Amino acid sequence: GASPSASIVAATVGFADGVTSTNVELDGINAGDLVVVAVFEDPGAGNGWVQSPELFYSGPGGAADREGGISIPTPRNCEPTAHRVDLYVEGEFRDSVVVEGGTATC
Repeated sequence: GASPSASIVAATVGFADGVTSTNVELDGINAGDLVVVAVFEDPGAGNGWVQSPELFYSGPGGAADREGGISIPTPRNCEPTAHRVDLYVEGEFRDSVVVEGGTATC
């Protein structure tokens, strides 16, 4: 598969003023490989993970293509209890991390 050692090095997700700001730093991705970064929300109360099409990136992921990471600013109405960030390279799953959120306001 493409970029077999691809990983999420760091993921930060924050909610303020009606915007969820996500930044994901990747490593081990070959220049020119296409990635998908999908961010899921856990609204709490046992509702399970939800993936909004707005919390999604698809495009170049190699270091030469994405200096500084991938940023996904997204208007949102509420803060979930956690976010899960999944990484796919050329359609193959490579990594996943969970970033704690705050007190659910959804």
